[in-house]
Amino acid sequence: MRPERGAILIMVALALLGLTLFSAFVVDQGIFYASRRQAQNAADAGALAAMESTLIDPSDQTAARQAAVAFVARNPVWGQATQPADMTVTLPITCPPGTGGGLSCVKVDVFRGTTGHTNTLPVVFASLAGITSQAI
Repeated sequence: MRPERGAILIMVALALLGLTLFSAFVVDQGIFYASRRQAQNAADAGALAAMESTLIDPSDQTAARQAAVAFVARNPVWGQATQPADMTVTLPITCPPGTGGGLSCVKVDVFRGTTGHTNTLPVVFASLAGITSQAI
């Protein structure tokens, strides 16, 4: 018998461990990036709804805020509708330079699991490392 017999088993086990850890990173980061894109889409929809409302009646900021909240709520982030407590609508704000002169702008932020928000995103494999949730 050769003394090297079974040595490849150790290398395969280490390679499988490495591939599993890499897969865990890919899956959990995929959830993060997909949710982040969904949150951005929800925020964009809310901002567009608020701006359309201000075009109809520039003085009615309450209606613009309500339109933003309604449209953000219609765009789920990782299968969960965004609650009014998980978004901020700021209007009017000063538009960045070069974006339309004296017009006012709207800023809508959507959160999942950040400070003060409990609706965290799930993790699949990161729980093996003690990470139980992630936030955007």
